[in-house]
Amino acid sequence: MSTNGNHWPCIDSPIDYSGPDRRHAQSRGGQDSSNNTWRPLQLLNLYRLLISGGLSALFFAESYHSLFNGINPAPLVVISFGYLLCSLCYVITIKYKKPRFSRQVSLHIVTDIIAITLLAHFAGDFGNDIAVLLAVAVAGGSVLSTGRNALFFAALASFAVLLDTFYSPTVSYTHAGILGITFFAAAMLATYLAQRIRNSERLAEQRGSDLLTMEQLTRYVIQRMQTGVLVLDSNNQPQLVNQATRELLSLDENSAVQCIDMHPDLKRELLRWQQDRQYQPSSIQVQQGSCELTLRFAHLGRKEEKAGTLIFLEDNTALVQQAQQLKLASLGRLTASIAHEIRNPLGAISHAGQLLAESADIHNNDQRLTEIISQQSKRLDKIVDNVMQLSQRKATHSEIIDLVTWVQQFKIEFCQNMNLVESSILVTNDKTPCIANFDPSHLHQVVWNLCTNALRHGQADSDKVSIGLSLHHDGRDYLPVLDVTDQGPGIDKPMLDKIFEPFFTTNSSGTGLGLYIARELCANNQARLHYLPAASGVQSKNGGACFRISFADTRRQHQAA
Repeated sequence: MSTNGNHWPCIDSPIDYSGPDRRHAQSRGGQDSSNNTWRPLQLLNLYRLLISGGLSALFFAESYHSLFNGINPAPLVVISFGYLLCSLCYVITIKYKKPRFSRQVSLHIVTDIIAITLLAHFAGDFGNDIAVLLAVAVAGGSVLSTGRNALFFAALASFAVLLDTFYSPTVSYTHAGILGITFFAAAMLATYLAQRIRNSERLAEQRGSDLLTMEQLTRYVIQRMQTGVLVLDSNNQPQLVNQATRELLSLDENSAVQCIDMHPDLKRELLRWQQDRQYQPSSIQVQQGSCELTLRFAHLGRKEEKAGTLIFLEDNTALVQQAQQLKLASLGRLTASIAHEIRNPLGAISHAGQLLAESADIHNNDQRLTEIISQQSKRLDKIVDNVMQLSQRKATHSEIIDLVTWVQQFKIEFCQNMNLVESSILVTNDKTPCIANFDPSHLHQVVWNLCTNALRHGQADSDKVSIGLSLHHDGRDYLPVLDVTDQGPGIDKPMLDKIFEPFFTTNSSGTGLGLYIARELCANNQARLHYLPAASGVQSKNGGACFRISFADTRRQHQAA
């Protein structure tokens, strides 16, 4: 991945690195290799066209009489035009690649040897200069063919020169021998260099194929990562956004290029880190009630350059769930060790209080004290039960739940158990399917606790709705939420930071563990329970409290599975 400039690989969609893209690349590579094989033959034929065309033009010029004085030009003209005609024919054969490559190479080189030898034979004193052109033909044929054919071309050219020497008294055998040695040297040198070039091409092609495979594999892995990956250029403009980042930051195709400006907290942490590389960024929350994201920044390119920034975004939900499991395990060991130490003296105190209340000698004014002993003993016993239930809770067994159907069934059950008319609970939804991945028993316990609190603290007049259950989506089809609202006075601001703390309660008979357990159960199911201001709830516009359950993103759970 290059970090210079603004050219980054695009991974907007997952790529199958073993599928059509790879086959297309391989076929394209094969086509390029074929073109590279035929192209040298085209260049060699272009050289042949220049030689034959130049000789043909020379014999038509007026100065050829002075150059070839005393020589009959007719054979030279015929040979030159024949050579030119063959070169033009080879343009067509190369274009249509018929006959096959090896046969064309042999045909071209044999034509060169015959034509140049005949030209050298009839050119008189200029024949020795023209015969040197055979070395170029032999070298060209050696580059385009195997070593055995290269030696054949060198031997054929040497034989042609010796045959010309035998019939031409102007050429010496010494000169013919030197030319023969030159032909064999050119053939062997060209063959060696051509082999080195072919090996280099094969190595480059193999490495190119490996790089293509690694690029597609990297793109595929990054695209499927559950960790968000965001790459910014030197101007903090997004150049790479994987699918996990789109889901975590709630981005679509149009808003991806503005993701930094759309999230001020992310921009603030980025700028602080760019000013101080030792700064440890804090977690951010995209919107109220959503999961917290852990940020990690990395500089791209060399330290002295401002090439870009790599941002990793990780959902804290899994880490919170693991921490919750460790906390519950510790709490379970603690409660198991002290439960009997509390229960035994508690039972003795309760029993003693009952005996004291039944005593005939007790004064009427002290009867109230025995009632206090009994009430507080029961409250303490309930606290121990809640703590034991929390610490010994079984593992989460999540299921796909249709929330619309589930809420209707819960409403009937709750009204029957609390002796309420069904009009006391108003259920609303946005007419779209709401699917959540949650443990049904945990969800039942959480909503039951919230509705009980709403019934206790948010009682309205008898002709008004006391509890509201509202199902809708938090701006995205894949993030369902459930609001539990009431028409009571709501929660005072000084107590908002304490309502989810264990053992905090405003009711003298309460244990202070209901909301705490409800939030822990939601965390175990990768959901969030939080309180909203009165005006935020769908059914609490006129006041009251609103507790919202924000369910986990079902798409990410499906991908993780």
